[in-house]
Amino acid sequence: MPVRLSDAERAAVQAAAAPIHPSQRDDFLKAMAKELERLPVVGLGAVHRVAAQLQKKFVVTGHSETALELSRAPGRVRRPAEPLDDCAPSKPKRPGRKK
Repeated sequence: MPVRLSDAERAAVQAAAAPIHPSQRDDFLKAMAKELERLPVVGLGAVHRVAAQLQKKFVVTGHSETALELSRAPGRVRRPAEPLDDCAPSKPKRPGRKK
């Protein structure tokens, strides 16, 4: 039987899956659902406990790897690069403030 999750529980599952390597994320979510189905009562605490146990079994990527994967996602719009400091317009100084 599928597990019904509240918005907070669903957000906790997604947050727990975020650091998992993208190639293993689907397996992580399936394992998470399987473990939650076994429990008689599912709450936010149970979601966090199951997620913590499962994260030890899956490859957790570094922030830069996850960010790189997200930047390559289809339909993702890239932002233009930030201007260099020496090319950026200077901010006007506010009167009355001393440094």
